[in-house]
Amino acid sequence: MKIPKQIEAISSKWVTYAPFFAEFLLNFSYRETKAIPTCGISCDKKFITLYYNIDFFDKLSQAELSGVLIHEILHVLKASSLRKGNRDHNLFNIAHDIVINEEIHNKYIINGIQLQIPKTDCKFSNIIKDGYKGDLIAEEIYEFLLKQNKKYETIDDHSLLDKLQEKINQNPELQNKIKEIIENAKMRGYGNISNNLKATIEELTKEKLPSIEGLLLKAIQFNTPGKIHKKNSWAKCNRRSLPLQGKKQETGKMNIAIDVSGSCYSQDIISRFFYVIDKISKKFEINLIEFDTEIKNSFNYKKGNWKNIKLSGGGGTIVQPIFDLLKNNKNPLVILTDGEFDYNLKYYNLNPLWIIIQDNKFKIKKGFLK
Repeated sequence: MKIPKQIEAISSKWVTYAPFFAEFLLNFSYRETKAIPTCGISCDKKFITLYYNIDFFDKLSQAELSGVLIHEILHVLKASSLRKGNRDHNLFNIAHDIVINEEIHNKYIINGIQLQIPKTDCKFSNIIKDGYKGDLIAEEIYEFLLKQNKKYETIDDHSLLDKLQEKINQNPELQNKIKEIIENAKMRGYGNISNNLKATIEELTKEKLPSIEGLLLKAIQFNTPGKIHKKNSWAKCNRRSLPLQGKKQETGKMNIAIDVSGSCYSQDIISRFFYVIDKISKKFEINLIEFDTEIKNSFNYKKGNWKNIKLSGGGGTIVQPIFDLLKNNKNPLVILTDGEFDYNLKYYNLNPLWIIIQDNKFKIKKGFLK
């Protein structure tokens, strides 16, 4: 759809004074809708699409509409790097809204026009009034919001944003399209935007090291061969009443042991680890083992079961019971622990992948520990 006249008026100024952001407006697709009260960013086929309610746009001043447009562009820049894991997606998006709005509010993009955010609950000053004492960090704000029995209204529709993030993760063509827009935007330059906003963009668009989740996923996939194979089986009778032999795929099997005595674990660490486990749960049938000085529990893991794991937060750790339990088991073994135990172990020819957490950081090791 043709660019709305309100946005066209702003875009024509941005081409000269804020060309980085103008590149996004020129590459967006636009869809007017009454299905949402405000606006939202998502994906329509191969295009990043801004959905908007024209009644909402008509109520905004130029400074407010400029703020909303920058807000949506920053959502695009952040979308491919968000690490929601097993967090509540809506609440995590709200935490990021608070960060984005603070990054935008009262910043300058064109001389004489100070960006404004329309009335919303998602402002840093609001959560400070509600008792928040932390920094402007989305993960910390999210933990605070979890404890609040309060609904925070946003200026845009986050159900659309969730779809965008999902499509970015699944579609390499869309990923490349966004990279192309960013590269072209950088070539156009930043224009007159404030230094704080420029620093935010540079941080979002610089080359990033793989996330902890990405490193974990690669380590587990590389070090735990899938053992997925197809075996002959008899299919149901066809129209000619002939049961024909075919191939049936079997799911691989994996053992995962988690040290529940680990006092150094944070909920964020557990969430990140099991975000990876949940991603591979379709590929593997997972036997989860909980242990401290002994085996506490062993069960067939299903996606989301990690929420029921109780950490004792203290006490000793003895790893040998895991190897005693699995000495005749040939399936891949992953062990999550804080590394505080006697390394003099009898491995029974098992070759574990160790995920060791110290100071809330992962260390990944394979085989015998020394």
